[in-house]
Amino acid sequence: MSPVGATPYGRLDEAAREYVVTRPDTPTPWINYLGEGGFGGIVSNTGGGYSFDRDPRDRRVSRYRYNAIPADQPGRYVYLRDQETGEFWSATWQPVKHPLDAYECRHGAGYTRIAVGLDGIASELLFFVPPGGDPCELWVLRMRNESGRPRRLRSFSYVELSYHDAVADQQNLDWGQHILRTRFEDGVILAGTTFRPDTTFFTSNATPLGFDADRERFVGRCRDLANPIVVETGEPGNAESPRGNGIGSLCHELELPPGEEREIVFVLGVADSADEIARVVAAYRDSAAVETAFAELRAGWDAYLSCFVVDTPDPDLNAMVNVWNQVQCRTTLHWSRFASAYETGLGRGMGTRDSAQDTLGTMHAVPERARETLTRIWRLQFLDGHTWHQFFPLTGEGSAGLAAEFPEYPQWFCDDHLWLVLAVCAYLRETGDLAYLEQRVPYADGPEESIWEHMLRAVGFTLGHRGPHGLPRSGFADWDTR
Repeated sequence: MSPVGATPYGRLDEAAREYVVTRPDTPTPWINYLGEGGFGGIVSNTGGGYSFDRDPRDRRVSRYRYNAIPADQPGRYVYLRDQETGEFWSATWQPVKHPLDAYECRHGAGYTRIAVGLDGIASELLFFVPPGGDPCELWVLRMRNESGRPRRLRSFSYVELSYHDAVADQQNLDWGQHILRTRFEDGVILAGTTFRPDTTFFTSNATPLGFDADRERFVGRCRDLANPIVVETGEPGNAESPRGNGIGSLCHELELPPGEEREIVFVLGVADSADEIARVVAAYRDSAAVETAFAELRAGWDAYLSCFVVDTPDPDLNAMVNVWNQVQCRTTLHWSRFASAYETGLGRGMGTRDSAQDTLGTMHAVPERARETLTRIWRLQFLDGHTWHQFFPLTGEGSAGLAAEFPEYPQWFCDDHLWLVLAVCAYLRETGDLAYLEQRVPYADGPEESIWEHMLRAVGFTLGHRGPHGLPRSGFADWDTR
């Protein structure tokens, strides 16, 4: 019998609840999600992807080039260089794509671990967002010398730092690149503007040999991420970036006797004050705190996945229902369909209908989070009963979605508001929390009323918009209602 979930590119490790990718050259980037609705992002099986705080459009942290060649770049990278031979490779395969002796990526619930091996040097890079709300993600690099001889290595981290407005970062280079300054202070790379308090930060728990904050200086003229000049020469440039393309690159030197292991923790985040940055940086420069955070992340997911378990004769069905479907449901509860490698996190926001549906798959396990989501999207409803079709999570800004491109058509969808009603009914059945119906929530265009009144207005809108045969009109409609 083939392993569960087996393909030419990997398999499911049932005991670990991880999908194991055994070849880096997958047909398309196989991505995972980090975070639980606050700081988060996506990461692929070769380290590609991007990071953001709550909203990938309005509070972006790192940059990603969509539908580009080379594919699935940039991301979260660490270059490794043998100082004796000058040979270098990536701890995530991309972007160097050096032939490796070993490669494995493990996508787990809320974390990804990529391990590679070359010429007796084994490395493992773990990515996760610590639970508890700190606005950051952690990269834990472990390197082990299995070669039987002393080795001297240098590591070079790499992440491209985005202007907070991801649309402007992609389209308004005249503005974004003129005002974003990236500098180095006390072992921390900082990127921000004088116009806003939010500052992106990148650091490590080990004193760096040097740094680079300017992409063009790091990569070099007429080169790319596969052969950056700083890595090729092995010498950090120690260059800040007063404008242009800021990056986070820290260089560390590692002396590894035979059989020994070394760990470096990188911290990438964003905060609105120097005090908050200092607090987060200090917290995760402690390796014990990092281990505790990862243990808490695993425990939280284990508790969530234990709420519903099936045992059938089909192991693939068990794996899908017990792990991957539930992981997907919780992920979409946090991000809807807003952030992925295809839905760019730039345009559409989170769907009102989508978010209501997302609560249905998680109501049994995290009803309090489902209630929080429902309360948020009831605020998108108008006094006449219909709702905005989508919204942006950081600002709460709503829109009519695709309908806005056709102003002569109805600017509402027939089902958005009704999914909210269905979701509240599911919440009441699961929890018995009838007091929720008395909670007061404002309308998008009016004063606040109880959830019960919101539900009545939603049903009333549908009853008031029927055709000659008494059937509800479709409104703008789309794939879900045609």
